[in-house]
Amino acid sequence: MMIVEQLLLQLKESGIRLTLKQGKLLVHANKAVLNDELKTQLKEHKEAIIRYLSNNNTEHHRPVASALRAERIPLSFSQYRLWFIDSLQGMTPEYNMPLALKVEGQFDVAVAQQALKKIIARHEVLRTNILDDRGVPYQVIQDDFEFHVERYDLTADTLSDQQTKSRQLISELIVKPFDLKNDLMVRCAFIHTIGENILLFNMHHIASDGWSFGVLVREFTALYEAIENKKDDPLPQLTIQYADYAQWQRDYLSGDVLSDKLDYWRTKLSDLPIVHSLPLDFPRPTEKQVAGEVVVSKVDLDVKQRLSELAKAQKMTPFMLLHAALALVLSRHSHNHDIVIGTPIANRTHVELESLIGFFVNTLVLRVNTDFDDTEAYLTHVKEVHREAQNNQDLPFDKLLEHLDVPRVSSHAPIFQILFSMEVNSDGDLSIPRVNFSQLSNTEELVQFDLDIKAKITPTGINVYWKFDTVLFTRSSIQSLAEHLNTLLSNLVNAPLKAVSKLPIMSEEELHYLTHQLNQNAAHYPQASCVHSLFEQQAQVQPDAIAVRYSE
Repeated sequence: MMIVEQLLLQLKESGIRLTLKQGKLLVHANKAVLNDELKTQLKEHKEAIIRYLSNNNTEHHRPVASALRAERIPLSFSQYRLWFIDSLQGMTPEYNMPLALKVEGQFDVAVAQQALKKIIARHEVLRTNILDDRGVPYQVIQDDFEFHVERYDLTADTLSDQQTKSRQLISELIVKPFDLKNDLMVRCAFIHTIGENILLFNMHHIASDGWSFGVLVREFTALYEAIENKKDDPLPQLTIQYADYAQWQRDYLSGDVLSDKLDYWRTKLSDLPIVHSLPLDFPRPTEKQVAGEVVVSKVDLDVKQRLSELAKAQKMTPFMLLHAALALVLSRHSHNHDIVIGTPIANRTHVELESLIGFFVNTLVLRVNTDFDDTEAYLTHVKEVHREAQNNQDLPFDKLLEHLDVPRVSSHAPIFQILFSMEVNSDGDLSIPRVNFSQLSNTEELVQFDLDIKAKITPTGINVYWKFDTVLFTRSSIQSLAEHLNTLLSNLVNAPLKAVSKLPIMSEEELHYLTHQLNQNAAHYPQASCVHSLFEQQAQVQPDAIAVRYSE
């Protein structure tokens, strides 16, 4: 049964969902993700998977259905936290989700506007506002709404001014806050210059998540082509809306179900460190800032392939193994064995939620103890941490915050300040005939955590994106973390049975620099003179200089 559980975890991390319908196994996956290896494993363990899913078909798998709408529709637990932050801090760009695309070809802004208007009409959450009555928030869905793509024509300026103004405009639009009481939860702008055209989407996280961007892109592509070619709407009708999910979640997570989930996490997170122990380059401000930068590192193909082999041998997913290595690097830098990292999960555990735009993503807390000598025992521990977290993933992080006795401060995120994720489903490719889109680089980076680390497996290796808070860290410090992770991964695949404490994180070049080059401090001095004579000689040369200072 352990093999089946590990396979299901690997499939879930890859964005692949399995469901049962009348005893038959259904696979819900992007074709690009479901490779031949996974297909073989599914066929090999098919009967065992069906038995496992049948035995675990609890109340949690009750379908999310269209609900009778209360006069005041409640918020989901995740929405409630973002609303609370917004009401406490005022409108903030911290939870903006921008996507800037360079557009080449015959792009019709009017058609794009019609397509987006249809998407907003289709997904209630994008035209939902949050009001409150004496501190109790509720959703108000706008049946009538106005939507326009904001157009900016900069062609009247000089070429150099066009580029400068375009970048400045993009930065301003990305950080423009949403008014949750009045605005639509999606915006779109088109910036036209002689050299390039930019299409900028921006959604608020209270109505969206990473998966939702994939939904938006796919629906936008389908509707744009249909409108341009004067065809009927090709999208199937949605059977439920996000508001139905919010009501279902409130009903499900109550009573014994809620109590059991809370008991597990209270035990798991008892005596939690208030904040990570990574050394900071600058003092932490009293208010959390959102300005960030990204350092990109790469694990080469050979190491990637050997990591995959090691993961299989240890019956781990690649994400588990990368997490184990990252925790070790953080532990070495912080001189602390208690490493707490957050990781996002799609949380679309019902097939009917997969085609919705909305804030479904949940965050799991992964608490790892790195105080192991035996590497295999350490990896088994990390594997168990993941398994338990997945089994208790239903509890929203926001509900966990509500019930844990965790100090709330404005200077950093509660429970964890380091996020780690692996990209398996990209935002999706925006592909329209006669139009080419490419994601714009070097746009404004917003960071919600001290460190937000994302690993992306590619055909040529693994790219690791280290988004960091520039108020806390220098770029060189993050580059050092990235280099140490790469070194540790290389050493791990070369000597997987070596003791954890004996796995180096420094390269031989760095170690030589620190131990030899920095210690080349030999100096010539008069060896025939005593110390007091040298002191007297110096006093004659600089009689007014301070010789010794103690304290201040």
